[in-house]
Order: sequence, then structure tokens, then C-alpha cells
Amino acid sequence: MTFIDWLDTFFTHSKRKKVLGEKYTSHLSTRKFTTSELLQLNPKLNKSDIEYIYRIGWCSADEKYLNKIKKCIAKDQLNKISKLSGITYAHDDLGEIPTGNYIQTFLFKLKNGSSFVQLVSASFEEKGATVLYQKEIAIVNVNRLKTRLLIYPI
Repeated sequence: MTFIDWLDTFFTHSKRKKVLGEKYTSHLSTRKFTTSELLQLNPKLNKSDIEYIYRIGWCSADEKYLNKIKKCIAKDQLNKISKLSGITYAHDDLGEIPTGNYIQTFLFKLKNGSSFVQLVSASFEEKGATVLYQKEIAIVNVNRLKTRLLIYPI
């Protein structure tokens, strides 16, 4: 991608945000929103019991991607999850936008020493999210995960 292409994309996204009434979203505000959403999806979890939450990947919610993620979790290959994509895009008068359903993969570590991976399904067109899958895993060295986004603590 050349600088001109990047600049064109930047202005297209800026125009979209202005038309839709969105403000620029930093990672911090994304983390606050995602943390509150995850806590609503996991009412049995107490915020004080969580050591950290990382988002380790997101991809299309097609069945084939869901199966690939489950296989990666079973084989303890969490790094491969971040390489999955398959997000579909459409065009509107403001440019290219993602469409359809997607899956986000989160890694939870609790203060009692247990860890689990949770798959959350959501949609670009509708509000709300659901937990698709959850599995207890052995403790993971998060420094091993190349692509990750710290969600909690804020």
C-alpha cells in the first residue's frame, strides 16, 4: 500500500465516521467497551477475580473458521488463530465496509491460576454478542502470542 492509498483510505474512514456520527476510537475506549461487554456475557465472573483478558484474534463466523479455531485450541496453537481472517467486505457510497458475522477469540487468566479461551460471536449489522464456545486450557505464556490486544486490565 502506497502512502497515497493509505491517505485515501484514511480520508474515506474519516468521512464515514463523520457521516455516521462516530468519534475517533482509541484502543483505551475499545478496551473499556469490550471489557464491559465481556463481563455482561460472563455474569458468573467477578471483575476482581480476573488477572487479564487478551483478544488473540478475530475472523469470519463461517463454520469452517469456527472448526479451525477449535482445532487450534485443542492442539494448543493459539498463535495460528490470529492468522485466520475471511471477513467479507461490501461497498457503499462511503467506501469499503466489513459485513456479516464475526468471531472474536479471547484468552482469560483468572487470579486463581485457571485459564480459558472463549469464542464470542457478533455481527457488523446487529448489536449484541453471544458466547459460542469456551474451553479450559493450560496456563499460556502470553509473550508467546505474537498478535494480541490487551483488553483487561484497563
